[in-house]
Amino acid sequence: MYLKFNQVNLPMRYLLIFFFAGLISSACAQKMYETGEWCAHSKNLFQPAAPLPNDTRSDSIDLTHAWITLDLTQVSSQKISGNCKWVFTPIVDQIAEIQFDLLALTVDSVIFNHLQVPFQRQGEKVVIPFSAPLSQGSIYDITIYYQGTPQKDASDWGGFYFSGNYAFNLGVGFAADPHVFGRAWFPCFDNFEERSTYTFDMYTTPAQPAYCNGYLLTDETTPDNKRRRLWLMNQSIPSYLACVAIGPYTSFTRTYQGVNNPIPVEIAAAAADTNKVRTTFIHLPDAIKAYEHWFGPYKWHKIGYSLVPFNSGAMEHATNVAIGRTFINGSLNYETLWAHELSHHWWGDLATCTTAEDMWLNEGWASFSEHLFTEWVYGRAAYIAAVKSNFLNVLQNAHVGEGGYRAVSGVPHNLTYGTHVYNKGAVVAHNLRAYMGDSLFRIGIRSALDQTNFTDWSSADFRDKLELATGLDLHPFFNDWVFNGGYPDFVIDSIHTSATGQQNLQVKVFLKQTRRGTPAFHQSVPLELTAVDQNGQKMNFLTTISGEYG
Repeated sequence: MYLKFNQVNLPMRYLLIFFFAGLISSACAQKMYETGEWCAHSKNLFQPAAPLPNDTRSDSIDLTHAWITLDLTQVSSQKISGNCKWVFTPIVDQIAEIQFDLLALTVDSVIFNHLQVPFQRQGEKVVIPFSAPLSQGSIYDITIYYQGTPQKDASDWGGFYFSGNYAFNLGVGFAADPHVFGRAWFPCFDNFEERSTYTFDMYTTPAQPAYCNGYLLTDETTPDNKRRRLWLMNQSIPSYLACVAIGPYTSFTRTYQGVNNPIPVEIAAAAADTNKVRTTFIHLPDAIKAYEHWFGPYKWHKIGYSLVPFNSGAMEHATNVAIGRTFINGSLNYETLWAHELSHHWWGDLATCTTAEDMWLNEGWASFSEHLFTEWVYGRAAYIAAVKSNFLNVLQNAHVGEGGYRAVSGVPHNLTYGTHVYNKGAVVAHNLRAYMGDSLFRIGIRSALDQTNFTDWSSADFRDKLELATGLDLHPFFNDWVFNGGYPDFVIDSIHTSATGQQNLQVKVFLKQTRRGTPAFHQSVPLELTAVDQNGQKMNFLTTISGEYG
């Protein structure tokens, strides 16, 4: 936070507001543009439903690996068929049944212990009772055979899409409850906590190869002239980050050096788009360097993108981002879009918010990461310009469009992908950087993420890990900026001057904090004051203010 004033025989002026954040274009999510800005324009169409009961399945059963086998040769009829084999372990004793989430698709049969077993459909649930309770610590597998036409979300953002020669999924549904949307195309525990490894056994026509998470094990033609591609994702991810995209693809491949290892890059694009890919992703090596500098080494198998016919943004499927083909147009106009999605491999994919109410940990930090990318490539002035632009948008619009001054933590379901989460989330991240200083900020962020590899966290967990790594007391900052809404402002209340010698002048600055939508005065706020004399020479002073006056 800055406070600036001119001093010594010049009129006093002051400018304050150093609470900045992300680009205006990063309004909403998973990152959306143009008419696809659902959260900005259409969220009120989906009023919050009664809260769902807490999903406690992951407290009693650990889903360890899914083998998803799908026939995707019927794109023209918009149908899929196949099965999902889950390997799982009871965490507690006496498990009497297992319930999977699966939307709209027809279940043909269920196989357990090599035998076909009964099941029930209860809304979006597939309920499978066991003839005898299962034992804690034992390993079991169960296979669900299913088919039909997978659905898109009611918001038209999320679910499974068919478009010409393409088929692909987007792993969240903006109107869905819960928002995680793996259940649109395979049975799963559809929550943010349950993480598993995956094998994707995909059958397509020869001209429509499938791209999934992880790395390719097999690419072959079957005797019945189907193209079989087998992908292994042996790093654990939640259901909503699992993906498939098929289309008339060719692979655009590169290898860039990371801080620890070479990082393979594979971008699935139509052959006609490869030159556009080369140009639009020209700064991908810079983004890798920027994020590894701030967040730590890239820990995934590869960096991957699949260009899909979708005009409303992108989705951060781990190692295989689904990104609208429109945005990879050979220009740099949308480079913060792919940079936003890359940063999710730290914020969201590597460390996932435990609940949707803390989505700012995923999306606010990804929006802020756009600024770090901008700073790395274009310099500090460009960073500040992006931060100011976003903060102006937040001040003018966030409380108007979303019913008041909200905290970034604890957002209601219908605002999960809204302005407070994305744009104000980036404000908070930028402020935290200023609050901690670059050195401790980098140390704290890298340590916190390193402790949250392939698991989930809350805002309080994040705060505590930052404190442990840096020795700072961040409770005041999180109380003011994360767990409460609104904004502080600081003004000069008065200035007293007195001569202390022939050429010395003592200046006492009395500051006042005012509030805009925040329930209490902020505490332990660092401010920088700059004194400028008539010759333009500057002196900077740091101070801290708590409460209304200082």
